[in-house]
Amino acid sequence: AEEAFPVLLPEHRKRPEALLEGKRISICGDLAADLSMTEFFVQIGIDELSVAPHQVLGLRKKIREIQ
Repeated sequence: AEEAFPVLLPEHRKRPEALLEGKRISICGDLAADLSMTEFFVQIGIDELSVAPHQVLGLRKKIREIQ
C-alpha cells in the first residue's frame, strides 16, 4: 500500500500529533472506496472512510474481514 500511495506516508507520520490535538482524519471518494487500501487505512488509524452509498456494504464487509 505504501508503494501505491507514497504521498500518504508524510501524513501517516503526523497521525500521533493529530490525535493529540483531537483531530479526526478522513479519506473520501475513490481512494476511500479502493478496497485494496482499506486494511492499510485501518492499520494507520484513519477515523473515517467516506464512500458513495452503493459502496458502503462492500466497504463494511472488508472492514469486518480485517478486524
